[in-house]
Amino acid sequence: MIHPLFMRLAAQPSLFTEHALAYAELARAEAGLLGQRWLRRGVLAALGLGSAALSLGLAGVAALLAAALPFQAMPAPWALWAVPLAPALLAAACTLLARSTPADSSFPLLRRQIESDAMLFHEVDAA
Repeated sequence: MIHPLFMRLAAQPSLFTEHALAYAELARAEAGLLGQRWLRRGVLAALGLGSAALSLGLAGVAALLAAALPFQAMPAPWALWAVPLAPALLAAACTLLARSTPADSSFPLLRRQIESDAMLFHEVDAA
Protein backbone atom coordinates (compact mmCIF):
# COMPACT_ATOMS: atom_id res chain seq x y z
CA MET A 1 0.00 0.00 0.00
CA ILE A 2 1.28 3.44 -0.90
CA HIS A 3 1.51 6.02 1.87
CA PRO A 4 -1.15 8.78 1.56
CA LEU A 5 1.56 11.44 1.55
CA PHE A 6 3.15 9.98 -1.59
CA MET A 7 -0.26 9.75 -3.25
CA ARG A 8 -0.86 13.43 -2.49
CA LEU A 9 2.60 14.40 -3.79
CA ALA A 10 2.03 12.44 -6.99
CA ALA A 11 -1.35 14.09 -7.52
CA GLN A 12 -0.25 17.64 -6.60
CA PRO A 13 3.55 18.09 -6.88
CA SER A 14 3.19 21.85 -6.51
CA LEU A 15 2.28 21.34 -2.82
CA PHE A 16 5.73 19.90 -2.13
CA THR A 17 7.39 22.76 -4.03
CA GLU A 18 5.42 25.40 -2.13
CA HIS A 19 6.20 23.72 1.18
CA ALA A 20 9.91 23.50 0.38
CA LEU A 21 9.97 27.16 -0.68
CA ALA A 22 8.27 28.14 2.58
CA TYR A 23 10.93 26.21 4.51
CA ALA A 24 13.67 27.96 2.53
CA GLU A 25 12.16 31.39 3.20
CA LEU A 26 11.84 30.65 6.92
CA ALA A 27 15.45 29.42 7.06
CA ARG A 28 16.66 32.52 5.18
CA ALA A 29 14.83 34.88 7.53
CA GLU A 30 16.15 33.14 10.63
CA ALA A 31 19.68 33.00 9.22
CA GLY A 32 19.53 36.77 8.72
CA LEU A 33 18.53 37.31 12.34
CA LEU A 34 21.24 34.96 13.55
CA GLY A 35 23.83 36.78 11.43
CA GLN A 36 22.78 40.13 12.88
CA ARG A 37 23.10 38.77 16.41
CA TRP A 38 26.56 37.32 15.74
CA LEU A 39 27.71 40.56 14.08
CA ARG A 40 26.53 42.64 17.05
CA ARG A 41 28.26 40.33 19.52
CA GLY A 42 31.44 40.34 17.43
CA VAL A 43 31.60 44.12 17.15
CA LEU A 44 30.94 44.55 20.87
CA ALA A 45 33.56 41.93 21.75
CA ALA A 46 36.17 43.56 19.49
CA LEU A 47 35.42 47.01 20.88
CA GLY A 48 35.56 45.69 24.44
CA LEU A 49 38.84 43.89 23.84
CA GLY A 50 40.40 46.94 22.21
CA SER A 51 39.22 49.18 25.04
CA ALA A 52 40.60 46.78 27.64
CA ALA A 53 43.98 46.70 25.88
CA LEU A 54 44.01 50.51 25.69
CA SER A 55 43.11 50.75 29.36
CA LEU A 56 45.91 48.38 30.33
CA GLY A 57 48.40 50.37 28.24
CA LEU A 58 47.33 53.66 29.78
CA ALA A 59 47.45 52.14 33.26
CA GLY A 60 51.01 51.00 32.57
CA VAL A 61 52.01 54.50 31.47
CA ALA A 62 50.33 55.92 34.58
CA ALA A 63 52.25 53.47 36.77
CA LEU A 64 55.53 54.47 35.13
CA LEU A 65 54.73 58.16 35.61
CA ALA A 66 53.77 57.58 39.24
CA ALA A 67 57.04 55.75 39.82
CA ALA A 68 59.17 58.35 38.03
CA LEU A 69 57.65 61.60 39.30
CA PRO A 70 56.79 62.68 42.84
CA PHE A 71 53.10 63.38 43.42
CA GLN A 72 53.83 66.91 44.63
CA ALA A 73 55.39 67.80 41.26
CA MET A 74 52.38 66.58 39.24
CA PRO A 75 49.83 69.25 38.26
CA ALA A 76 46.92 66.74 38.15
CA PRO A 77 47.73 63.44 39.89
CA TRP A 78 44.08 62.35 39.64
CA ALA A 79 44.58 61.97 35.88
CA LEU A 80 46.81 58.93 36.54
CA TRP A 81 43.75 56.87 37.46
CA ALA A 82 41.05 58.82 35.57
CA VAL A 83 42.55 58.42 32.09
CA PRO A 84 42.78 54.58 32.14
CA LEU A 85 39.36 54.39 33.81
CA ALA A 86 37.43 55.69 30.77
CA PRO A 87 38.42 52.86 28.38
CA ALA A 88 38.06 50.34 31.23
CA LEU A 89 34.44 51.45 31.73
CA LEU A 90 33.85 51.23 27.98
CA ALA A 91 35.29 47.70 27.96
CA ALA A 92 33.02 46.68 30.84
CA ALA A 93 29.96 48.18 29.13
CA CYS A 94 30.75 46.40 25.85
CA THR A 95 31.23 43.11 27.67
CA LEU A 96 27.90 43.47 29.47
CA LEU A 97 26.09 44.39 26.25
CA ALA A 98 27.66 41.48 24.36
CA ARG A 99 26.62 39.06 27.09
CA SER A 100 23.09 40.48 27.24
CA THR A 101 22.53 39.52 23.60
CA PRO A 102 20.59 36.26 23.73
CA ALA A 103 22.58 33.24 22.61
CA ASP A 104 19.57 31.00 22.22
CA SER A 105 19.44 28.02 19.93
CA SER A 106 19.64 28.59 16.22
CA PHE A 107 16.54 28.50 14.03
CA PRO A 108 13.85 27.97 16.71
CA LEU A 109 10.93 28.69 14.34
CA LEU A 110 12.28 26.31 11.72
CA ARG A 111 12.73 23.59 14.33
CA ARG A 112 9.19 24.14 15.59
CA GLN A 113 7.82 23.95 12.03
CA ILE A 114 9.69 20.71 11.33
CA GLU A 115 8.36 19.23 14.58
CA SER A 116 4.78 20.21 13.74
CA ASP A 117 5.13 18.74 10.23
CA ALA A 118 6.54 15.52 11.68
CA MET A 119 3.60 15.30 14.10
CA LEU A 120 1.20 15.86 11.20
CA PHE A 121 2.87 13.09 9.19
CA HIS A 122 2.60 10.73 12.16
CA GLU A 123 -1.10 11.56 12.49
CA VAL A 124 -1.63 10.82 8.79
CA ASP A 125 0.39 7.62 9.16
CA ALA A 126 -1.71 6.50 12.14
CA ALA A 127 -5.01 7.21 10.37
